[in-house]
Amino acid sequence: MNTLLQWMVSPLGGVLWKCTALLALGWAAHGCLRRGHPRWRLMLWRGILILSLPLSAVSFLSLPAITIPVQLFAPPSQPDVMTPAPKMAATSVESTSARPSNMPVLKGPGPAPIEHEASPRTFPWKGTLLSVWALGCACGVARLIWLHAQLMRLHGSAEEPPLALAELAREIQKRLDVRRGVRLRISGAIHSPFVCGVWRPVIVLPRSLVATLSNGQIVSLLRHEMAHLRGNDLLWSAGWRWLQVIGWFHPLVWRVAAAHSFACEQEADRVACGASEELESYAQFLAQLTLRVLALPKAETELTLNGSAQIVRRLQHLQRAGLGAWTRKHTAAGLGLVGFLFLIAVSCRFANSNTETNHPAGGFKQVLVEVQDTNGKPIEGAQIAPFGFRVKGRHSADGYGWRTNVFGPKETAITGPDGRAYVRYAVMGIPEEKEYTGALIFSVTHTEYSTVTIQDYPVDETNAPIQMVRGGTLMVAAYYGGQRVTDLVPNLADEGVRAEDWLKQAGGILVCHKLSPGGHLIQLMGRLPSGEIVYSGTALVTVTPGKVNHVMLEMNSEASGVAIVMGKNEEKGLLTFDMKPGIRLEGRLEDAVPRPVKNGRVMIDIRPPEYPATNVIDDFYDLDAKYGGRSPWHSYRPINADGTFVFESVPPGEADVVVLGDGFATKSEGQLYDRYPDGAMKKNSGLTIPQSFPLTAPVTSITVKTEPTATLEFTATNKKGQPIDNVWVGMFPSAFRMRGMYGWTRTSSEAPFREIAPLPDLRYAYSGQTGPDGMLVIRNIPAEAQDSLDIDSEHYQVPLQDPKGWRDRHVRTQFEPGMTNSMVMVMEPKGKDYVGTAR
Repeated sequence: MNTLLQWMVSPLGGVLWKCTALLALGWAAHGCLRRGHPRWRLMLWRGILILSLPLSAVSFLSLPAITIPVQLFAPPSQPDVMTPAPKMAATSVESTSARPSNMPVLKGPGPAPIEHEASPRTFPWKGTLLSVWALGCACGVARLIWLHAQLMRLHGSAEEPPLALAELAREIQKRLDVRRGVRLRISGAIHSPFVCGVWRPVIVLPRSLVATLSNGQIVSLLRHEMAHLRGNDLLWSAGWRWLQVIGWFHPLVWRVAAAHSFACEQEADRVACGASEELESYAQFLAQLTLRVLALPKAETELTLNGSAQIVRRLQHLQRAGLGAWTRKHTAAGLGLVGFLFLIAVSCRFANSNTETNHPAGGFKQVLVEVQDTNGKPIEGAQIAPFGFRVKGRHSADGYGWRTNVFGPKETAITGPDGRAYVRYAVMGIPEEKEYTGALIFSVTHTEYSTVTIQDYPVDETNAPIQMVRGGTLMVAAYYGGQRVTDLVPNLADEGVRAEDWLKQAGGILVCHKLSPGGHLIQLMGRLPSGEIVYSGTALVTVTPGKVNHVMLEMNSEASGVAIVMGKNEEKGLLTFDMKPGIRLEGRLEDAVPRPVKNGRVMIDIRPPEYPATNVIDDFYDLDAKYGGRSPWHSYRPINADGTFVFESVPPGEADVVVLGDGFATKSEGQLYDRYPDGAMKKNSGLTIPQSFPLTAPVTSITVKTEPTATLEFTATNKKGQPIDNVWVGMFPSAFRMRGMYGWTRTSSEAPFREIAPLPDLRYAYSGQTGPDGMLVIRNIPAEAQDSLDIDSEHYQVPLQDPKGWRDRHVRTQFEPGMTNSMVMVMEPKGKDYVGTAR
């Protein structure tokens, strides 16, 4: 049932909802107009008939929307679609935020696959509903064919009219300006006059009426039938009959054809009455006709426009005053009304109120995740939190963050007593490019176990249970001048340990029970009662899991001022640090930067000795794997107008430094390389290499070399050369070995002890939208820190780029220091082709 409900808020279901909204608005307007001029209702229903055809295509356009929530109830324990039993899961601890998107993630070994029970079968709602709809359509078509056959039989048995009656019909046809050829027939098998034949119209009169009606009454009757032909009523009525067959299941469609036919009769009455000598004589004629017609065959009432339907209501409407001539102003108003109703219907967006977002194309599925300990026992209460995904095909190495605006909020799954949980994911990870989700990226946390980060969990394959290791316990304490430092902040290279995982005990001792197996670098920052900030050296701790939470602490021999207390007391395994004052870092920009310096900023990361200033990407990530991740001390400062900056207190180590401002950026230090498995080295680009400075106490002075920044002048046009406004252009200049945009993150390691004034957000410095002239200028671009642009528009897209067979819409660029790149991007309408279907 959940699959059916999800389909209701899918794009196809959205089309049905929009059609429902349009019909509902049409019936509301019909009720307001039922006593007015019949042409209002004719324009209403004919306009809805025309606009319902392109409604499905318009429904997929991005328009301002009125969100209408639809409540979906999805049982958390039963997935819509479950994969068969899982295969091996990688437990890599690499950080996706630090890895370039085109770098593959290596999988580690895992346990052998195990068998799971079969997935429960779900009812095939989509196929069943489609079959029922098709059967209903077939019955409706058969019924129309049967009625049409009956009508042809009646028409075939009709006779030619007398010459005088035929001449009278031609005269009335000429007066009413009916330019199509019209035939007149007389039949003794019918009870009511009618007009039929969309392409070759025929007026069929009952022989009994022709023999008994006066000449004036016959004239009124022929005028009425000719009025139907002048208004093309047959064609519109046939259109609604067929649309009624297609939408037979929809209650709002059932009576539209009848409502339209009745409006046609009222308009024909108005035309015939206007041509008659007196309104009263025409009304009397309709009343007499009512008395003479007692029963009508279905063929006469279903497929024709006959003159006797609902005559009492027609008489009442005919006698109502205020039905004057129809003018062009009325036509314009009618068209405006239909257009307004259409826009309202198209703007309605039906969303799942549980997630407060639209379901993406393809909907959602759930994948089974099983969590065990190292002994194969299920772990209850483990939290599985997805934060990214990978797509299928050529871009499977790329990691994408959770798209809240498309998927809704992240949903954390919690394992039950059997250690199982179902993780919800979007079938189509990038709907606008038809790229399907191939694997999930998530973390598995538990209060008693080390956090596991899964970089690649296939959704369509089998995965082995994820194994969690009981966390190792680490106790740390710090001293300064023989006195215990109680105000401490640990900096630990373990991405699974958060600040709240450190518990403070008496005497300022900090305890963490969630260390993952392997090596970890730890450093402490403390504050003395005087307010001075002090730091420890870096210690390498190797966690080897044993019984319960017992771990072995192995210190590197180069760590100075660090000792392990192995006494038989509550401080067994306590790691103590000798704290020292921080180093004052005084810096300046080289003289080549004009003064006064404008909008300058400097960002620093302090690397421990274990992390040398390598320029080889793979070497750096090898160190991450060895030491459990990377967590350098980092901070930032504004640069003064005279080009100077000061960090009052930083820890020991080596500083990576990048600077940025109006007209200048850090000059990259050396060449960046990739190392291939065979040992070959290949040059890489698109990242600035920060300048490195060893730090010595008590004060270190540095001078930062710079180079001029670049400028981008971007223009977006369509294929006709016309400018396109509101095209978003963005880039993400980066610095190797540093996190955030060009080494800047919105947090500082100093924040617990020192208030740092925030800097302007760089996210908006390197992005913007084109104006009415299609142009956008982005300045102060670090020339060596950017090699691609992301370009997006509501209705346009960048043609697929194919550099070296890598199909995407990233526009590759090269910037030179001090130079301006002028780029004209010719964009194409969206939906022309897709990355996910490219060959």
